[in-house]
Amino acid sequence: MRHWLGEFLWFVWLLLAITGCGTGDRLERALNEGQAALEQGDPAAAVAALDRAIEIDPRSLEAYVNRCAAELGLQQYELALADCSQALALDPTSALALRQRCAAQLGLDDLAAAVTDCTANIQLDAEDGSAHAYRCEAYLKQGQDELAIADCSRAIRLDPDLERAYYFRASIHFFRRNLDQALADYDQAIALDPDGATYNNRGLVLLSLGHLEEALADFSRTVELSPGMATAHYNRGLALAALGRVPEAVAAYGKALELDSSLSMAYYDRGIAHEKLGDFDSALEDYGHAIELDPNLGAAYNNRGALYAAEGQVQQAMADLSEAIRLDPSMATAWANRGALYRAAGMVERAVVDLDRAIELNPGLARAYSDRGFALDELGRYDEALLDYGVALSLDPLLVVAYNNRAVTHLKLNQPAEALADLNRGIELSPTNANLYLLRGLAYEQSGNAADAISDLERVLELTQNALLVEMAQAELEKLR
Repeated sequence: MRHWLGEFLWFVWLLLAITGCGTGDRLERALNEGQAALEQGDPAAAVAALDRAIEIDPRSLEAYVNRCAAELGLQQYELALADCSQALALDPTSALALRQRCAAQLGLDDLAAAVTDCTANIQLDAEDGSAHAYRCEAYLKQGQDELAIADCSRAIRLDPDLERAYYFRASIHFFRRNLDQALADYDQAIALDPDGATYNNRGLVLLSLGHLEEALADFSRTVELSPGMATAHYNRGLALAALGRVPEAVAAYGKALELDSSLSMAYYDRGIAHEKLGDFDSALEDYGHAIELDPNLGAAYNNRGALYAAEGQVQQAMADLSEAIRLDPSMATAWANRGALYRAAGMVERAVVDLDRAIELNPGLARAYSDRGFALDELGRYDEALLDYGVALSLDPLLVVAYNNRAVTHLKLNQPAEALADLNRGIELSPTNANLYLLRGLAYEQSGNAADAISDLERVLELTQNALLVEMAQAELEKLR
């Protein structure tokens, strides 16, 4: 009996030993498979392998930590948070679990919790550059720039190959308009990891520096690497527009909106592009979409209002320009546009008030001086009008309308020589402008030069079918012939 019992106990011990060895081998294989999948950039396969590891051993710290890493790669932040929390329940001193849980908190925008976890990680391992980089990101998103830049710089000193530290430090420099420093950090980030988002951000820096071709190259590279990134297509449109390649810009904005129809600024900037191409109906439509998406976009109201004014839709123009001013009382162009509209509508004194405000806000706004000069002329304040036209032309010597309007004032003052000087320059700049030829005909007539007056008035009839201009030219010709 004792002999049989001894043999039975020996068999049970052997079975348990064999089973235990099998479990250990299977756990090791699953952990190794998970680690290999992580290293090969296949987080889904890593999760599958680590699921098996945890099923074999629900207390495997390594399995939870690595599955957390895989879930971070899949942007499954809730699952990653749970796994890293489980790892920390098994070992509260696991710096890696703290760092990865910090990353999960960042993904969930729980910035305070991210700072707490990264700080705990750093207390355990002050030389962990990645922990400083993650905390830098959290501080940046909290708006604590000084703390963020200190952490990113510390991360780079600890690990000069830490791409994310350069990336986020570059972002801080960009927000602070330290563009050269931002460019240097984005260069380094791209050298370490040529990622689409980093090319996109470097493109924005280059665009701000006026390096348009280089910016376009970066945005184009971004859309190659990340074709679904709507903002990259939008930024590419900005670069193309700045280079004068407006039809291509329209196409780029269109692609951005195809990918994300909520981009109000893409509609707005495409509206500007359509306007430059003379497609005013499409411009109005795009400004309308921009306003629907962002009712506080004062610039869109301003641009749409100016287009309505150009088309003679005074009520709509006045409503839009007044709304633009309400939304942004510091927008000089909106005051200038409404001032010009008041003048055109015969409310000249109100025009002067608005144009005064526009000039106060932006003393470099040439068109505002020209329009105020026109309003002052209509009020009979000719000397002040001439001063305003002079300022307008000193700011923009190519402003044809200022030459035109100053010539009108000179003619009212019986100064045909001065009027002719302005009109000759205006015609040099705009040789098919019928209004300039009409005025020059009148200036020649006022100076007693009937032959040149007739020549210019006949030129008006060749250049335009505008009823008012044709009527005025014919009336003067009848007097001269």
